[in-house]
Amino acid sequence: DREELNRCIDKRVDERLDQGRIEEVEKLLALGYNRSAYAMQSLGYQELLDHLEGKCTLGEALARIKLRTRQYAKRQFTWFRKDRRYRWVDLGRWGLDGGVERVLSQFRNRNRF
Repeated sequence: DREELNRCIDKRVDERLDQGRIEEVEKLLALGYNRSAYAMQSLGYQELLDHLEGKCTLGEALARIKLRTRQYAKRQFTWFRKDRRYRWVDLGRWGLDGGVERVLSQFRNRNRF
């Protein structure tokens, strides 16, 4: 469910902030890393750099991180959808036990000789 995914993304971004993501970026800067460093190319770092440099508010940076993370998730879904080897299991519908059973059942049926 797209709405559930967006809620999870928002929660995860907020948790990362609470766990010290801004302090992490500040430490990387203090160690001499800059915006072009490979470590700073991951989701969220550029936006937090913009905030630390006064180019945007923290709220604007977080909104941009959440948007970019949603866009990344959408690209992942598109990529996985094209690869027929992957099957989605709706744990919201089947529950964890039901999902595991469906996967095992498909595996057993697929590997019969």
